[in-house]
Amino acid sequence: MTNINILYLYTLWFHSYEEDDDYKQVYRPSSYDFPLSRGRDAFEIRKNGDFISYSSGPVDLSQKNIYKFEIKDENKLHLYKNKILVNVINILSCEKDVLFIKK
Repeated sequence: MTNINILYLYTLWFHSYEEDDDYKQVYRPSSYDFPLSRGRDAFEIRKNGDFISYSSGPVDLSQKNIYKFEIKDENKLHLYKNKILVNVINILSCEKDVLFIKK
């Protein structure tokens, strides 16, 4: 059963990899008090249909990729680049302070 509060989905989420387990990845909003880290992957989900991923690149420079997304089956984000499906993200739960994604 999924618990997705769509109001909280639209924000900038940072990977809280310290909280991951074998089944899920954990993301926290940018306001979360993270422990020190060399770099964190992140993504932003915008109401206009943009999905922007930020990943740590060479020499700790952030790399940015922009996709379009659709929410399907109530818990799946379908990501598109140039109208081609490139990824599906399975959301397990989304609340104000935490987002769980199936590995």
